[in-house]
Amino acid sequence: MAGFGRVLSLAVVVILVGGGCGSSPSGDVTGQSRPLFQVHACPFSVTGGAFKGAIRCGYVLVPEERSARGSPTVRLAVAIFKAPGPHPAPDPLVYLIGGPGGYVVGPMGSSIVRMGLPDYVGNRDLILVDQRGTGLSQPAPTCPELYAARDEALTEHLSNVPKSDLLVKALRACRVRLAREGVDLTAFNTAESAADISDLRTALGYKQIDLYGGSYGSDLVQQVMLDHPPGIRSVVMDAVVIPRFKLVDEIPNLWHSLRLLFKTCAADKAVCSILYPHLQQSLVKAVRRLQSHPPTIHVLFPDVNRTYEVTLDSVELLATLRSALMDPWYVPLLPKLISEMSKGDYQTARLLENDLGFANDIFTPYVAMSLSMSCTSNVVRFSKTQVVKAALVFPPVLRAAAGAQADTMLRACAVWKVPFVPAANHPYFRSRIPSLLLPGAFDPNNSPAQEAALAGHLTHSRVVSFPTLSHVVVGTGSCPDDIMQAFLDNPQRKPDTRCVHHLFIAWQ
Repeated sequence: MAGFGRVLSLAVVVILVGGGCGSSPSGDVTGQSRPLFQVHACPFSVTGGAFKGAIRCGYVLVPEERSARGSPTVRLAVAIFKAPGPHPAPDPLVYLIGGPGGYVVGPMGSSIVRMGLPDYVGNRDLILVDQRGTGLSQPAPTCPELYAARDEALTEHLSNVPKSDLLVKALRACRVRLAREGVDLTAFNTAESAADISDLRTALGYKQIDLYGGSYGSDLVQQVMLDHPPGIRSVVMDAVVIPRFKLVDEIPNLWHSLRLLFKTCAADKAVCSILYPHLQQSLVKAVRRLQSHPPTIHVLFPDVNRTYEVTLDSVELLATLRSALMDPWYVPLLPKLISEMSKGDYQTARLLENDLGFANDIFTPYVAMSLSMSCTSNVVRFSKTQVVKAALVFPPVLRAAAGAQADTMLRACAVWKVPFVPAANHPYFRSRIPSLLLPGAFDPNNSPAQEAALAGHLTHSRVVSFPTLSHVVVGTGSCPDDIMQAFLDNPQRKPDTRCVHHLFIAWQ
């Protein structure tokens, strides 16, 4: 979930695919006794790689709005990878990506064909689904208007305020066009999406399924647990979004992660504290340099294969720090980045900006779905006053930059005009479904303490914390993957977690 706000922040790239669907496909599935699965050719080659099992692709047909008679049909793109081993488990793993707005069927599907199933799947089927409004599902509306806004902002070297105005103007134009084309933006909400997952299980004929949800996907998993618990054998939640999460909560969570970085570096007496002492003071010094003499950096935007000259300011620095903290591969570089920038050296900054900064900080091309999901839940319940208050945890020199992302989301949701959805704003709830929660200590979007609070309401839950990892730990190495596989094999048994104690940070 987190990370989307930066897609709408002013020093950000939004890659949007053209040719998005306008109105929904015709058809009414509200009168059906059960949802339908239509077989369709896979959108990727199914041969020639390491995966040797059978692959089935197609669409699950569900109502766009279940409370509306004669509702149009949503077509959910699905890819099913059958376990190649003998005697597979009867319950498949359904993979729910985050964002909101991430998509998996095309990119992850082709990767599995080449490399085989991830180890954490074990001996069971894996089901990939593009959530409504994303990827190959239909409709999946896009906002190409933002291309022109981004290009103008970068070409004209606009400062933050006119950039914000330009972005909001582009979103407004997209909103007006989508409404004219008949796209119902209110249909993109977590409650409807959770019902989609329940219908998917029924349509594919599985008695039980296991759910994996990362980031926003964990929010979707909770909605399924709450609204549609029958048929859910177990759940794994990674980078857990707590109930009634608000985007403004990410402001203190980012500062918590930065302070943990400072503390962890200082505790390493062999390398980090020697090379990079007094990191917090260095960060403040780096920001003051940016405020007085912001450097320009040449960054390649791969979506248009064009290099722009961009200004590195304090807003972009915090956005880059957030993105890097979300990835355990970049965490070891951050003390070096901060120390260099405090001295006016931007070599590592250029590296990170090209790897995950302006050009690659993309959660989704599907901003329409992403905005609708966020604005109906985690944006509507806070104000500009709360943003200012939340930013007070930062040193004074960083407070304005710390609140920039939330400010932009408030403006974006004011333009997007989708209503609050009570059903998608559930409180903490009780559930007996076996649950595994996997918090990473450096996660700048979610607090491990908040994740533990959620686990306390789930009567059959286990929490495995990773002190060296961050946002989304599954897929980062054998340790979290083995723990997840062991849990899926037997959700009633405590998995062996001793590998966690052997993880370490290799400071750069």
